[in-house]
Amino acid sequence: MISYEEIKAGLEDSRHLARVPGREAVRPGLLGGTRRVPGGDRRRRGRQERALVQHADRPHVLRGQHVRPTRDGAGRRRRALVRIADREYFDGRLEYVFSEAVITALAEDLKAVVERGTRLLAEKPPPPFDLATQLIDLAAALVQVDGPAAVDLTTRVLAHASHFRALRHAVTVVQRAEGPERAVLAEYLRVIGDEKIRREVGRVMTAPASQP
Repeated sequence: MISYEEIKAGLEDSRHLARVPGREAVRPGLLGGTRRVPGGDRRRRGRQERALVQHADRPHVLRGQHVRPTRDGAGRRRRALVRIADREYFDGRLEYVFSEAVITALAEDLKAVVERGTRLLAEKPPPPFDLATQLIDLAAALVQVDGPAAVDLTTRVLAHASHFRALRHAVTVVQRAEGPERAVLAEYLRVIGDEKIRREVGRVMTAPASQP
């Protein structure tokens, strides 16, 4: 299991940089500088953050974004952490790395790691940690920017591992999803879940869809 402190340290550990292309980065702030930003600056901050993650391996592009060089390393470290999420256990703490801008920029990486993890779940013996729940948590992040893909990935994970903890975390995907896929996943959970899961799904479906 990887602790919150280890995740913070991982954002500054050069060993993670070896997992993604690019030059050695300068030291970023903890969690890539996720401090609070005044309201008027949030949209600009979001655009900058997406650019930093998308173009982390292209410093010449970043120079045109008028952002500080330290963000280069932050973006690559976030991507590196996401890419090992099918092999390292974060116990729910990986969410501290995410913002909506980061999720948008790393959407394809999130999809890829959940797909790889799903293949691992199909192998015997299974991984030595609760990979299914961790993958569903990644899908719950992805649902904010790609609901259909997140629901599809969630159902594929549950096809291999439908224990109570994984099912309960899948309810979060239902809560955050919108459109017809929300009802599809809710019904799926009602079918394969126990009475507690059915009650949770019912509670979520009687409330408006939300994105915490």
